[in-house]
Amino acid sequence: MARAQSASPNDVRALALAGSTEDAKSLMLGKSREVRAMAVAALDSLLEINGRGADASKAGAQATYESARLWIIGAILISVVLGLGLAIIIARVVATAVRAHARCRAARCW
Repeated sequence: MARAQSASPNDVRALALAGSTEDAKSLMLGKSREVRAMAVAALDSLLEINGRGADASKAGAQATYESARLWIIGAILISVVLGLGLAIIIARVVATAVRAHARCRAARCW
């Protein structure tokens, strides 16, 4: 074997071009395969971690959505109730003023 460290595609290519096909083949099938297997295992591990993080993020986003939805529905309901209450108060004030004006007009206050 030409090198004891990890084999790059350039190393394999250089050996093949130099005519050392057996060394290139052993380098490609030996250390390169081990390094590739370790890289794939590390990548699989990172994908697993990323998947768990995505699942946790999705759960957090779903909880936030549900909470925001409840707050918005509550705010709308409170706004409707307050709007109706203010409408009733304004209607009573106007009705009272109109009644007072009608009484005064009937009694010829001016």
